[in-house]
Amino acid sequence: AGDLHASVRIGVQPGMSAPSLLSRLVDLGTVALGLGLLGLAAHATLLPADAAATYGVPVPDTGLPWVQATGARDAVLGLIVLLTLRHRAARTAVLGCALLLPLVDVVIAFVHGSGLAATLPHAVGGVGIAVLLGLALADPARGGRSTP
Repeated sequence: AGDLHASVRIGVQPGMSAPSLLSRLVDLGTVALGLGLLGLAAHATLLPADAAATYGVPVPDTGLPWVQATGARDAVLGLIVLLTLRHRAARTAVLGCALLLPLVDVVIAFVHGSGLAATLPHAVGGVGIAVLLGLALADPARGGRSTP
């Protein structure tokens, strides 16, 4: 049984406990969200007309700089999300703020886009962030705290 415990703790520094499965899932979701936001940023910066159409609200050529500005916002948010891998105490606050974006995007896409079909990607993104936030709130390792 000692060998089993040793193999589970590979890569864990002495005096530290192995991260729980929940903590690893939250970290994986955080990486996925951060990289996804960076991908959206690259799309909006490099192909703004395509990004606007994908968003569900096509814009005239004169509006493309606004799409690129949105890409910059997504890049900054993606980097902030990734920083929470090192600063767990901030993760739930960052995810809570990040959850507001797809909720607002749903309203914008519904009002100014092509109806319900335009809102679906934003709604799915919002559900994903909400699930990640719920998992992060349930993680006993958040903020450096451990279970009693």
